[in-house]
Amino acid sequence: MTFPATAVEAPLSMRSATTFLAAACVVLGVIPGLVVPTLVELAPGGASLAAQTRLRVPGTGSLPALALAIALIALVALLVRARGKRSAASAPVWACGQRVEPALDWTSAGFTKPLRLVLEVVLRPERIVAVRSAGGVVQEVEYRATVPHLFDTVVYRPVVRASLAGAAVARRLQSGSLRGYVIYLLALVLGLLVLARTGALS
Repeated sequence: MTFPATAVEAPLSMRSATTFLAAACVVLGVIPGLVVPTLVELAPGGASLAAQTRLRVPGTGSLPALALAIALIALVALLVRARGKRSAASAPVWACGQRVEPALDWTSAGFTKPLRLVLEVVLRPERIVAVRSAGGVVQEVEYRATVPHLFDTVVYRPVVRASLAGAAVARRLQSGSLRGYVIYLLALVLGLLVLARTGALS
């Protein structure tokens, strides 16, 4: 298990790959005419598309993506200059800008909670909530949740109990007494004779 305190930034090789993909998305969004006409020609039917692909909204005319990109870049530059030297509190990027505190650590139960809620009918989790109050004010709340192993409770444990019960009966029969074993043999022979006499063995 990796704890937040030991987490580090992704290596440059991983960041460069995602940066390249993000840059490609930006370029295709600003200048879609570089790729979209070629992709349209590959479609069945021999369709064609103008080289200058633009976003056309009915009633508004043509909305050029390149002009919008330039305006957004100018707006971002203006906001950065207006901010000056002020900066937000430092926080790791992988924590979404939130300070890492032990009380906010995610456990495996937090990640599996949606799955346990969806499969609640199958998993049948057991929950125990204990509330301790004093003077009408809640002082402490203890919550415990466990997911029983269905194979152990439904299949394995009943088989084990039946096997142990059969072993206990067999242990009583195996008393170690020679007289007891002779009686068992006589009873078996008599039983076979009775079955043969009645025709059950024919």
